[in-house]
Amino acid sequence: MMFTQKISVWLLCGLLISAPVFADSGVQIESMQTTAAKGQFCLALSGDEQDPAPTAKTVEKSVPKNTIFFKSMVLPGWGQYSAGRKGRALSYVLIEASLWGSFAGCHFLENQTVEDYQTFAATHALVLQPADKSHRYLVNIGNYADVYSYNAAKLQQRSLDEVYAEDSNYFWQWDNLDNQQKFEDMRIRGDNYGYASQFIVGAIVANHLISAIDAIWVAHKINRQHELSQLENRVRLTALADRQSWKMVLSKSF
Repeated sequence: MMFTQKISVWLLCGLLISAPVFADSGVQIESMQTTAAKGQFCLALSGDEQDPAPTAKTVEKSVPKNTIFFKSMVLPGWGQYSAGRKGRALSYVLIEASLWGSFAGCHFLENQTVEDYQTFAATHALVLQPADKSHRYLVNIGNYADVYSYNAAKLQQRSLDEVYAEDSNYFWQWDNLDNQQKFEDMRIRGDNYGYASQFIVGAIVANHLISAIDAIWVAHKINRQHELSQLENRVRLTALADRQSWKMVLSKSF
């Protein structure tokens, strides 16, 4: 009897020491009873089977539309880059760089051509201070051999307000028709460079606007995906599997 009582005491002590382990594993000591007189020991355990918690998906951060719109209006592709769309941003940056490069090239060629044909007119048509003359005047000297033929045509058309004083700074007279035609070709080429520059400026403005609109669309898609991901994670965290309870009773008679 003393031997069995000793066993019961040692078993009871072991279970008391192991109680925290059971608790950490989800097992609870529901009841524990020993009767030394009868040589009986009874232990009731209960617990729950828990499914592992669902793993939440990584959620992409939302993007403020106003900020991303402003960034892309200032610099095309900036908004897309800040939203993590680096490939899309690179496309707009390359377009912007090519447009500014084209504008610089056309503007340089325009200025160079204007200087060339102004110098040419001063040399071959005796034009005084061609840089100070209006574009309308430069068109006229390319279409008429001299100021006399121009005035005669305007008098015939009865456009007296367009007649130049023949002894004024608006006098011109080409040395030959070939040089007159060469001047006209240079003037037209210079004008075309100017028109190209204006067109490129419009394209630059359009690139800024298109990039800003695209940035809003990118932000819309990111924010939409952000909302859907948050909803999916909430569903994952709340849709837990049903837990199965269990209970085990240990009983021993001595």
